[in-house]
Amino acid sequence: MCSDLFHPFRTAPWTMRIAVGLVSLFGILYAVSLLYGGSAPSLRDDYIGFMRVGAASCSLPPCLVAVGAGSARYGAFERVRRDPRDELRRNLVWLILMGLLTGACSGMVFALAEFVLLSRPFEAKSLSLTVMLTAQTVMMCVSVSLLVLLLANCGLPWSRTLPVLIAVLLLANWMLMPLTGEAARYVYYFWYPISPYWPDVFIGQVMPFAGWCLIFVFANVVVFGRMDRLEA
Repeated sequence: MCSDLFHPFRTAPWTMRIAVGLVSLFGILYAVSLLYGGSAPSLRDDYIGFMRVGAASCSLPPCLVAVGAGSARYGAFERVRRDPRDELRRNLVWLILMGLLTGACSGMVFALAEFVLLSRPFEAKSLSLTVMLTAQTVMMCVSVSLLVLLLANCGLPWSRTLPVLIAVLLLANWMLMPLTGEAARYVYYFWYPISPYWPDVFIGQVMPFAGWCLIFVFANVVVFGRMDRLEA
């Protein structure tokens, strides 16, 4: 199963795999430069700045490119030989895996920049914020990937959906800056830094994220079952 899960990524064009590596490297370097090059007085301020500016710029693009590169696309011959629903199941598992991997890498980069490069003291609150950043990054990647997968199952190719979506998310903070109120919070709903305390994050983000996943998984199942892919 694990070998089959990585098979689409191993057989993807070299350009896609190189793009995953380059975008990931750029994201890591940009994240370190934001954290190390900034003048935030505390780890909490760096956490807030990263989730408001860096998360969508550093962590989300590599995840989405990796999800697109490793997504299974069954042809007509494969659909005849095996259960077509395996394609959807593998894509769901793959995007969850990429979300977890991106969140873990983001947390490690954040910890490296804060505790090693900036030599901040390691405290219980610091660990809590690092874990919170990791969890919110996972929610960001999975929630957006589920939306992209739904668009792909509706017939929109990844190559056309990803660039537009990444550009919108990268420019969202700049476009929403002139607006009053909490527009950015609603756009970055699952990863906006609403509070440094876990009860607030659990009620305000984790629980809605679970509902989002249930709705979009169900929507993907319904759309996938109704689309005719025999011509693929």
